[in-house]
Amino acid sequence: MTQRRNPHTLPRRSHGNKPPAGNSNNNNSMQPNFQIAAAPPPKKRQQRVPEEIRRLQASTQLIFPKSRFRKIVKELLQDYLTPLQVADVAVDALQSAAEGYLVKLFKQTNKLTVRSGRKTIRKEDLQLVLELLEEKND
Repeated sequence: MTQRRNPHTLPRRSHGNKPPAGNSNNNNSMQPNFQIAAAPPPKKRQQRVPEEIRRLQASTQLIFPKSRFRKIVKELLQDYLTPLQVADVAVDALQSAAEGYLVKLFKQTNKLTVRSGRKTIRKEDLQLVLELLEEKND
């Protein structure tokens, strides 16, 4: 019985002057010598975070998974005495509105943080932006 070779694997590399195992009539000059490239060193967290932020800002996808958001909506609706059902389209609209609000909130918080000469958002920054938005809506 002959063994079939997996087409997704690379040919074996020759080690020194020894021919590959199992091939006694093999001509080494005809076989390419593959070199496996070393993996690049892992990026530090300071390098990965800005890349992930840029990737998320460029995408139009929703940030939270739909199933988890739907579960949160159902948990909130259980607090009401009458059982309520929500259509899928309504949950999608709620999710889009909630994520839009959060993005706007964090953009303004980030502006405040940069204005303060810092790079990290603090709890106080977020509270101040929430107070300003509350005053604006009154």
